[in-house]
Amino acid sequence: MVRQHDQQRGPDALAQAAHGPVEPGSRGAAGVGLSLLAALVLAALADGTSTIAGALTSLDARSMAGALRALGATISPLRVGRRLSVRGQGLHGLRAPTASLDCGNSGTAARFLLGIASAY
Repeated sequence: MVRQHDQQRGPDALAQAAHGPVEPGSRGAAGVGLSLLAALVLAALADGTSTIAGALTSLDARSMAGALRALGATISPLRVGRRLSVRGQGLHGLRAPTASLDCGNSGTAARFLLGIASAY
């Protein structure tokens, strides 16, 4: 758990405190609730493998996972009750998609992906 005085030491203190599985909707290291879609994006942009516990299998989550896979992230299948594994490619490691990214009806996924895809 990160206390207020830890946040004043900067991002290194937060990074050291943020280890172990992230549970979407829980209060994370920065004190902000994380949604699964945000957790997927952050994991895809990180270097290495991230684990997300309590992942939902909603259509929005499936749309986001599919789009991030199309950009080069490796994401395990979304299954009820299973931890989700995401191997990110780093901030500059994602690639331009070879086809349109399908966000389904997820406006949240579309907004996240517009920011990411604008780099290509």
